Amino acid sequence: MLDPVFTDYTPPFRFGGRRYSEQMPIEIEVFPEIDAVLISHDHYDHLDYRAIKKLRNKVRKFLVPLGVGSHLERWGDTERIVELDWWEEVEVLT
Repeated sequence: MLDPVFTDYTPPFRFGGRRYSEQMPIEIEVFPEIDAVLISHDHYDHLDYRAIKKLRNKVRKFLVPLGVGSHLERWGDTERIVELDWWEEVEVLT
């Protein structure tokens, strides 16, 4: 899964922003186990606190750029974070 965002708004505040017009096509609770979530960078429209909290028990690994792992650690995830530098590779076994 890439950059999950499950909020109605992309800006960090509900005022002055644009609301998504589409509803989630599936409830988060019915997602199967997820091998990996890839977070591309730590902007609010790519790293959604609510999405991470809702998915955390279903995800085997969070793959994040250097420096982004500290956000997930602060939110309670520590053992499943893999921080990667530019051009670094990792194999995700299913």
